[in-house]
Order: sequence, then C-alpha cells, then structure tokens
Amino acid sequence: MFQLLETFTTVYEEQNFTKAAKKLYISQPTISVHIEKLERDLGVNLFIRSGNNRIAPTKAADFLYEKAKQMKNNWSNVLSELSRLDGTLRKKFKIAASQTIGDFLLPQILKPLKIQFPYVDFNFFYLKTQTAFFIQSICLMRILAL
Repeated sequence: MFQLLETFTTVYEEQNFTKAAKKLYISQPTISVHIEKLERDLGVNLFIRSGNNRIAPTKAADFLYEKAKQMKNNWSNVLSELSRLDGTLRKKFKIAASQTIGDFLLPQILKPLKIQFPYVDFNFFYLKTQTAFFIQSICLMRILAL
C-alpha cells in the first residue's frame, strides 16, 4: 500500500504520469497500474484524464493527498521512535552503479559493509550509463555512484 501511496503522491505533485515515472525511476505503465489499483481498492477516481497527457486531481485525490502526506510523516515518526527504543538509529545508504560494476564488484563490497555497519540499510540501483541521466540520478536521489 505504501508504494501505491508513494506513486499517487508523486503523480499528484507532478500532475503528469510520465514526469512522476521519471522522478520515481519506474516506467510510465507501472505508474498507470499503481494508480488504477489504488482507484480500484478505494472505489474512487483520483484523476480526470484529458488529452495531451493532462490530468486533474478529483476531490477524492485532494483529500487522499493530504491524508497520504500525514501517513508518510507518521510512518517516519514511528520508525524513528522504534529506532530509539531499540537503541539504534537506522540509516539508509543508496548506491548506484553500472550493470558491470553492480554485477561483479558490488557483491564483494556490500558484504563487509553490511557486517561493519549493521544499522545501515544499503539500497542498490542500476543506472544507465548516459552521463546526463547518471548526474541527474546522483543529484535527485543523493546516492553514491560507482
């Protein structure tokens, strides 16, 4: 459900499925599937679709967007509190690399890192080697690029 809400909030903010897909690094058809599933699960239409890839949020979308933002904030607070109760504060570390480095070098690097830093969640992403996309990914996602 959280992934669907993340997709929804991004589409709502971008007002465009294609822009949301680029921002989330997933395909535009996946965005459509997520929104359709959320609409089906909730029994409401969230966006009015018109020509030229234009969408407009419905009143249900306006309501859901505010609630989804609150839910994301509450979830962050829950995770922080759980970390404090456990005596640890989990951190996330994103790593991006080309296919070759990701397949051959990262497995050797990640294993000792996970042992040395047990309270860090290491997330790995394959990136296209196109320079502009690579730089944009680094800036938008705050990741380490190898």
